[in-house]
Amino acid sequence: MKISAALMVRDEEKNLPRCLESIKDLVDEIIVVDTGSKDRTIEIAREYGAKTYFQPWQYDFSLHRNESISKCSGDWILIIDADEEIVGKRKKLEKWLKRAPDAIDCAVLELRDMQGDETFMSFNSPRIFRRGKIHYENIVHNRPVYPGKAAFCESIAVVHYGYDLDEAGQDRKYHRTMDLLKTRLKNDPNDWQVYFYMAQLYPKKGKLKNALIACEAYIKHKDDVEKFNESIWFTLLQLAIKLKDTETIERHFRAALEALPYDVDISWAVMQYGAMKGDPEIMAEGASRYVVAYDRVLADPVAKQERFIYNANTKTLTMALYHLSLLRLNDGLRLLERLKAIIPELPKDFRESTEADLSRELLKIGIKWIHKEAA
Repeated sequence: MKISAALMVRDEEKNLPRCLESIKDLVDEIIVVDTGSKDRTIEIAREYGAKTYFQPWQYDFSLHRNESISKCSGDWILIIDADEEIVGKRKKLEKWLKRAPDAIDCAVLELRDMQGDETFMSFNSPRIFRRGKIHYENIVHNRPVYPGKAAFCESIAVVHYGYDLDEAGQDRKYHRTMDLLKTRLKNDPNDWQVYFYMAQLYPKKGKLKNALIACEAYIKHKDDVEKFNESIWFTLLQLAIKLKDTETIERHFRAALEALPYDVDISWAVMQYGAMKGDPEIMAEGASRYVVAYDRVLADPVAKQERFIYNANTKTLTMALYHLSLLRLNDGLRLLERLKAIIPELPKDFRESTEADLSRELLKIGIKWIHKEAA
């Protein structure tokens, strides 16, 4: 089996060594298409044995991506960018690819987006394809098109550092991406998918209201989008919460729960809204859903699909369990107070047995809690 890696690059001398170091033992062939580097990018690529090609930048990511794919000779092609690295071993990947049925043309990998030393967000990304079965579309936020089915591959993962930039780097990336998105929209006013990406991009410049408008436009035309990205529900709710726009939250949060009833991000947003509104029932609903959603994501990575996942972490789980425990404890204490008030009215035998049972059960809880604390 031969595995190729396909990269399109430009001025990536800072990132490229990390990327190529991570794949040098994973693949048999590295293809690099350079779109006009003026630094040591090509020199570094050749140091790692990459086959290098040149194609002048034409403001079309798919065009250059497809050029890199056309140069590959492997049975399978790994698509990777210079600001990414792979974690995992060749042996496990090769084992997975050899077992893939003929109907599978794509291996989906977990992508972890890093900011600082923490995973800011994760999602499942189609990244490995059979040669001859893949091409990309769209000038920016290009998407893979392939005829067969996809399957999740747990053998390796992608770590992305593309948004972990200084202010100048973020500014350049923002304007480059926004200009290309506007070009997409100009070329096709019904390209509603553009609004999804604008909704993710506007907040990077503090344009929360613009982002919210983009969210609403995308949701309004969800039936006109080939592959509607459910991540938009969380983006919208987070923006509305930051803007304290209760009217928008009220209008959408039930629809979001209906679309994604047990989603870590939506559940977390419901918790935030409950806290903002001072409504313990809404907080409890969000926390209860979050705990179930967290366990599902942990047990089944495929459940994330290709949605952006921001809150599948122990910090958010801790907050959900904390608030849910306190809410339920307060409910329990209120019920105990009510029980305490009616016990004296009970017949003697029933009153005494109820008091004995209650004392015993409360003692059990106390003993268990003390035992756990001591451990």
